[in-house]
Amino acid sequence: AMSARALAPLETLLEYAQLHLAPGGKAYFPKGASYEAEVEAAKSRWRFKLDAHQSFTDPTAAIFEVSEIEVR
Repeated sequence: AMSARALAPLETLLEYAQLHLAPGGKAYFPKGASYEAEVEAAKSRWRFKLDAHQSFTDPTAAIFEVSEIEVR
C-alpha cells in the first residue's frame, strides 16, 4: 500500500504509484473539495480503478483508494 497527503495532483500521484506499487497494490490519497476535477484530469492520461470514500473529517473531501493503474 502507498499513501500521500497534500503532495500533488492525482495525475502526478498516479505516476508515483505506478512506479512504486507492487502488482495488485493499492494507493490511498486524501483529496479535498476539488477532487472531482482531479479525477477528470487524470483520466486523460491514466486508466485506474478508483473507490472514493467520504472523509470523516470533511464532508466535502474524499479518501481515494486507487488500484489497477495503467498509462493510456
